[in-house]
Amino acid sequence: MAQNIVIQVGQCGNQIGSRFWEMALQEHAAHNPHGYFDSAMSTFFRNNPRRSHPAAKSSHAFDETERIHDLKVRGVAIDMEEGVINHIRSSPLGHFFGEDQYITSQSGCGNNWGRGYVEYGELYHERIEETLRRQAERCDVLQGIFMTHSLGGGTGSGLGSYVFDLISDMWPTQYKFSMAAWPSEVDDVVTSPYNSILALDALIRSADCVLPLDNNHLLKMAGDAHRASETPGPGDFKERRVWDAANSLAGRVLLDMTSSMRFEGGMNVDLNDIVTNLVPFPRQKFVLASIPSSPSLGLTALKPAQSATIFREILHPKTQLMAAEPSRGTYLACALLLRGPFTLVDIRRNVDLLRGQMTFVHWQADAWKVGLCYKPSYTGSRGILTLANNTSILKCFQEMERRFLRLYRRRANLHHYLQFLEVSQFTQALDNLRDVVAQYHESGKPPPSVSG
Repeated sequence: MAQNIVIQVGQCGNQIGSRFWEMALQEHAAHNPHGYFDSAMSTFFRNNPRRSHPAAKSSHAFDETERIHDLKVRGVAIDMEEGVINHIRSSPLGHFFGEDQYITSQSGCGNNWGRGYVEYGELYHERIEETLRRQAERCDVLQGIFMTHSLGGGTGSGLGSYVFDLISDMWPTQYKFSMAAWPSEVDDVVTSPYNSILALDALIRSADCVLPLDNNHLLKMAGDAHRASETPGPGDFKERRVWDAANSLAGRVLLDMTSSMRFEGGMNVDLNDIVTNLVPFPRQKFVLASIPSSPSLGLTALKPAQSATIFREILHPKTQLMAAEPSRGTYLACALLLRGPFTLVDIRRNVDLLRGQMTFVHWQADAWKVGLCYKPSYTGSRGILTLANNTSILKCFQEMERRFLRLYRRRANLHHYLQFLEVSQFTQALDNLRDVVAQYHESGKPPPSVSG
């Protein structure tokens, strides 16, 4: 059984990561009511059995008759400010983290990618490396490493980039996924255009697959679901519920992506399948996620949707976790990861209907991957996670470049970075972004006409 490690970096990354762990615990509790440490749970958790148990003789021994005792996450929480991590420590979730899984400071990165990457990266290099190595050594087979972080701040972008480069060197053959909160026009961090393009450059260099998230879009989805549920409560309570719901959407992506690794199904899809099928070229690794008819927002459960309704919503802009419209773009590849009681007849019929509404690249017109996990999510409902490598991501790249150039052409705020970086690092990052844009543009071109 393979295992994964989750690294949560910065305020945003720790909030998403914390919600993921809460949902994972709920999901495994729902499917494992007798409290045994089974192979499914070992994917993201490790057990510390009592010494009297035979399995305690070896840290890698595995026994499905072993009771859960002192369960710990396979993860690391990093932040250069203590607020969010102190909240984790004092919450019920804190029991599932060991003190050696936290890396914190007090001063923060000042919303500066350079300070996070250069100053704190070098300062905490040995501690981060040793903490990650310790987590990896506690795995039987390390398959994947996930990072939750943001691109717009200082810690999640700068120190997150440093950690990504580090894990790329430490584990070059393991799959490395970034779940990154994308900046938006209403971002309250003035320097986020600089941070974002520098962090994106690191992901182009070191990640195997990037799952971008739009915070504003997630909050709108969560807010719409909250209003539909008519949950009572004061204003601040509702706001917290909406933020929790937005983080739940991000957590749901990780849960559903790894459901076939953890539970049985009719068509299993693991991390190798996802990267192999969805990333046709090294730099075209940006995958859009969509979650139709999701009751996993932590709000009042929605009525179970019919199969046709769920499949139809896959293409709707309101179900996308980025402000993108794949139905208007060209698909390089698409994966449907289903959970719950779907029949193969249902799947084939609805996939055939979708084919007529989706445009694929001419050189890979049947680039589908379908996974079916029999176990539903912890809400008890069936659902679909759609992962699409689609040229509609171009709009997000172009907006990132526009916001960067608006600052960079005036060299505004640039002096804050030049104590850590050379100007050439900005131009190199911009060149790499434009290269990715050019590659997606080329992929979206129609096939060449054949003259008679």
